[in-house]
Amino acid sequence: MPRNSAEAWSELTDEEADKPYMTARGEPDLNDLLNDSAIHALMASDDVRHDDLVSLIETARAGLAGRI
Repeated sequence: MPRNSAEAWSELTDEEADKPYMTARGEPDLNDLLNDSAIHALMASDDVRHDDLVSLIETARAGLAGRI
């Protein structure tokens, strides 16, 4: 069993790697998610701005990094 997403990605078959969103083992990159049109539509419907979400993520990452 893979310990992290990099290991999981390396274990994908060629067919799975071509369609990473179609498998439970593949995990999309956060940047891919933030640039996805469906995510943009959802964010717009919730009145969430891209820059605000990115700022929140960066703040959370910094806080978590301080705990390690």
